[in-house]
Amino acid sequence: MKVDVNKLRHHPFNSEVYMLSDIESLKESIKSVGLLEPLVINKQNEVISGNRRLEALKELEMKKVDVIVKELNKEDEPLHIISHNSQRIKTARELLNEIKVLTSYYKKGQGFRSDLTSLNMKRGGWKDDISNELGISTSKIYKLLYIDDVFPELIDMIDDGRMTIHQSYVEAKRRKIQNTIDDNKDTPNKPSIITTDRFTIYNKSSAEMTELEEQQHRRRAQARETDRRTGGRSAGPPGCP
Repeated sequence: MKVDVNKLRHHPFNSEVYMLSDIESLKESIKSVGLLEPLVINKQNEVISGNRRLEALKELEMKKVDVIVKELNKEDEPLHIISHNSQRIKTARELLNEIKVLTSYYKKGQGFRSDLTSLNMKRGGWKDDISNELGISTSKIYKLLYIDDVFPELIDMIDDGRMTIHQSYVEAKRRKIQNTIDDNKDTPNKPSIITTDRFTIYNKSSAEMTELEEQQHRRRAQARETDRRTGGRSAGPPGCP
């Protein structure tokens, strides 16, 4: 069906997640080949799929546009908008926004219903579900959430092309370690442990280093247990008897 362009509105959720980018090239495409797909709208004339196209149509002063009207539950509309944008080239900020929205759904055990997606909610954790929905790795999901939590200013640097996601993640880890050290520099009798995926740092001002001793004790106990189970055949480093 066709509706008046001036009766359509951008869905408010769309502006929370996506930017209306690259409108000029979209206008040129519409002038050249027309609108290839109808817009998808809800009963309130809010656009579920095609917010960039709507903006282009308004700037071109087009009067009518083909639409598909979907009757949706209000709480499901953000999920539909994300799903309709699955093929879009997104900035790190847009990806992060999608991840945050989907995280709130999947952590509550909601996510898409079976009529919205083919995901099997019982197959894995919420990061796996988001990974499948957005087509990105769980590692990228973790890194973006970590950067946003520790050093959110780096997200804009990623989108400006000044840093990669991995470089920003490494810098965020460095920042967190430094902040932890600074926060504890005046509490020598209250040592902290800073653990990364590669090493553990103990507050050097700790008088007794009890954490290190406890860790060494646990490692020795684990080694003895391994020797007991294997009859003393556990492999040690070269040169060990």
